[in-house]
Amino acid sequence: MIRNRGYIYFMLVFAVLLSGCKQSVSTVGTIEIDADKPVLHEGKLPVGITLGGLSKSGKDLLSPNILINSGFELAPRLENCRYDFSRQLLTTPNGYTTFYPVPELLFGWKSRGGFVSLQKSGEQSSVNQYHLSLQPARDSLQRVEVINTAAFSLSRDSQYTFRARLKSSSDSLSISVCLADTAWMPVSTPQRINAGQMWTPVSVTLTSEKDVSQAHLMIKVEGRGTSFIDDIRLVPQGTEESHGLSGELLRLIREFDPGFMRFPDGRTANGFFIDTYPEWTRWMETESRRPIWTLNQQEYTGEFGLKDFLSLSKELRKPPILISNIGITDRGASPRAENIKLLDERVASHIALAQYLLNIYDISKDSVHLSPAIQPGYDMTSYDYFRRFKVMSEKFRDNEIAIDLISSGDITSFQKFSNYIFDVPCTPISSPELSAIVPDIHDDEAMLRQPIMLGECHFSESDSSLFVPKLILRAAFLINAENQVSHLRGLTVTPFLAEVNDGAKYPLIHVDGGRYTPTALYHLMKAFIAMRGTTLRSLNEHTPKDQSPWSPLYASLTSSADNKVFYLKAVNTTRHPLPYKVLFKGKDFSPNKVRSLHFIPKGKTTTTELKDFDHYSTVSDERKLDTSDKEWQYTFKPYEIVFFEFTSR
Repeated sequence: MIRNRGYIYFMLVFAVLLSGCKQSVSTVGTIEIDADKPVLHEGKLPVGITLGGLSKSGKDLLSPNILINSGFELAPRLENCRYDFSRQLLTTPNGYTTFYPVPELLFGWKSRGGFVSLQKSGEQSSVNQYHLSLQPARDSLQRVEVINTAAFSLSRDSQYTFRARLKSSSDSLSISVCLADTAWMPVSTPQRINAGQMWTPVSVTLTSEKDVSQAHLMIKVEGRGTSFIDDIRLVPQGTEESHGLSGELLRLIREFDPGFMRFPDGRTANGFFIDTYPEWTRWMETESRRPIWTLNQQEYTGEFGLKDFLSLSKELRKPPILISNIGITDRGASPRAENIKLLDERVASHIALAQYLLNIYDISKDSVHLSPAIQPGYDMTSYDYFRRFKVMSEKFRDNEIAIDLISSGDITSFQKFSNYIFDVPCTPISSPELSAIVPDIHDDEAMLRQPIMLGECHFSESDSSLFVPKLILRAAFLINAENQVSHLRGLTVTPFLAEVNDGAKYPLIHVDGGRYTPTALYHLMKAFIAMRGTTLRSLNEHTPKDQSPWSPLYASLTSSADNKVFYLKAVNTTRHPLPYKVLFKGKDFSPNKVRSLHFIPKGKTTTTELKDFDHYSTVSDERKLDTSDKEWQYTFKPYEIVFFEFTSR
């Protein structure tokens, strides 16, 4: 009897286990991959980069030099401009406000003891307009010290090369440099440097003796007299430079493999005065490096110049898009435009620029894929911009300038005047799924509800009660852009670079102490570029009727030209796991392998610290599939982004 009971109990357990094996997990939706459905669009979505990324301090982070305002490149006062000394802002007569230090301020440096001032160099050979003058105090200490204000992190035994030009009014002056902490205490052995009464280049190596989270460069002058210093550079030892960039940054750009490159970003592109922008033919052939597109040519684009940008474009074989000035500022300024009578001069300088570019890029030899383009202005949509762009387009057509003009905004009524590579009107997006997950403040920035010209996508961060992790928001945007590829010719996400301690920015690459670190967004977009597929396919995604009217999963489907490889990209926009069933259809499609790349938040789904979801880990996986199976299940983790590659051979 007992034996029978045990047998019966065993059979019941076995039956339960057997039924559990046969019964599939309940799913919330179904995704159909049907290889027999027609292709929606042929061609990949070009994803490019906008070279630039201004730091909080106003210096372009492309430069390998880690010192903000190292060359004291401070401009004289501009007529008819207003200054806000407390915030170091300049406002032009048309209302455009930009960061702009003035000579009266010791911008970028702190001092103690003695006297510190800026003096005009008066030297034609000097790259910079001003140099720093250091005069020790006439007291018992007889010294003056300065440190740069923009801190950077140091690790023990890290080495930096300090270079500068110096001269002194007296041979009795003692000059030394070192790395220091915020308390002005040296964290490297001070290095003595000699300076005579003529400008002399100097170079020393500074080695950090401990880990420091907030480090600075400190210069000390002791004795009687005045010391002058200019053209300061501080770079990590062993930094290799090519095309004006550090080898480390150049490697990251190569690995990212952008479809095109634009330069510069908007802060230095939108200006007002006609003479504050250089005449292209006057300096382009002789100057390899010079600040460009800036007020009086003194504002910051760092050492990365136009020729560097064009040579980089040719080496990487990526078409360049040059952002220029059209005489109108961004939408927030009022009034926004210079006198329309000056437009002819503006057009003439653009024609000269176009001819210069065409001389550099022999399109017949370099192929049309390297054809350069010009984008007048940055992020503009006003009517006054429309008419200026129309005039410029007509002049280019009349002069038979074989170069594309790219609009900075939606000017669909003027479509006939341009080919609009990379920038075309987008179809208005009214799908409830994306509208539901993106706060309203993002609407005009993220191409959600209004058809705009898409040149760049920059997201405003808000304190919205609807929380969406930053990476999830951008992944949803990329997937949506891929689904809209027939209406787009390309996009970039800005900023490209940002300082690591600038929490307001969410860049592709973080910069700290002359080092470049790719972010989760960089890896996401790099994977997106690598797994785009050559054709856009129809994707059927179903959710049960008792579910929300919009899908919590956002997805796109592309394939190789021979239909042997399908790429499924998906993002779970919720904090909940989503079990999905994936169906494979089509007579010639039976996948035998799936390779996947997963972006998973490090924060627990139960956490109340939402900032934890801004940190992601990346996991790759590869597994075999039974070709006889026509369905497959996958559970999307909370706030997970997954790129699948299904291969059928």
